[in-house]
Amino acid sequence: NEYKSYLSMYRCSKRFLNLPKKTNRTTSTLIDPLNIHERILYSDDRLVVYNKGMHRTVHGGPKAGKTLMQQFEECNLLPIYPVHRLDKDTTGVIMFGRDKAMANHLSYLMRHSKIIRSYLAVCVGVPRPLKGEVTSLIGMYYKNDKYTLGVTKRQTSNTKHTCTKYRTVKTYSDAISILQLQPVSGAKHQLKIHAAQLLKTPIFGDMRYAPKALLHNDLARRYLKASLGYHHLHLHAQRVVIPDYKDTSGNLWCTRTGLIEQE
Repeated sequence: NEYKSYLSMYRCSKRFLNLPKKTNRTTSTLIDPLNIHERILYSDDRLVVYNKGMHRTVHGGPKAGKTLMQQFEECNLLPIYPVHRLDKDTTGVIMFGRDKAMANHLSYLMRHSKIIRSYLAVCVGVPRPLKGEVTSLIGMYYKNDKYTLGVTKRQTSNTKHTCTKYRTVKTYSDAISILQLQPVSGAKHQLKIHAAQLLKTPIFGDMRYAPKALLHNDLARRYLKASLGYHHLHLHAQRVVIPDYKDTSGNLWCTRTGLIEQE
């Protein structure tokens, strides 16, 4: 009965995050299970909104495999210019401009917190309070004979003021929670750092900022057992909201389901 309970948790989490089926990292994980055109949520002469899969980088990098930009080139979708990035194992909604001017405009709106971005994450533990916001400086600091990125109190030229709004969508006792995270600012690994170091609810699959919590939390281990060993990062870009798109009085909403609304 206990195993069935944790299996139910995983199935609910999978539905919330739209996680793909478990795959073999050594064979097929660098191949997108969906055709690239099927992953386009919205497209016009200025903007493309895309549902990014797992194990896919936007640009190249160490052990990156085939990138999104290479996929777009193969499908004759270039020229296209990324507005922002998602980490390799973060899935979900990502925006591209059809030209540099549009990409720069959307980047400007993001820097000034005009575009609303929402993420869903499956986390170890439950935050207290269940809803609120956290703020901190994020930057590099020296720890254990190496430089580490994380929350710091010392302001330097390399630190950023960051803020994340959050609310608890669902909980399973005090062991697991599904959180909706909304970054007000933009910093590298902001959501993973805030979840692990400030909310004390690290995201499943985040082995960089909170490995001890993922390895030693007994209830979390049972969840992973119920998920059949699904150890990937449980973080999904759920939606973006672009204000006054195309000079209209309404906002453009793009979600992981492809739902497009102007209201």
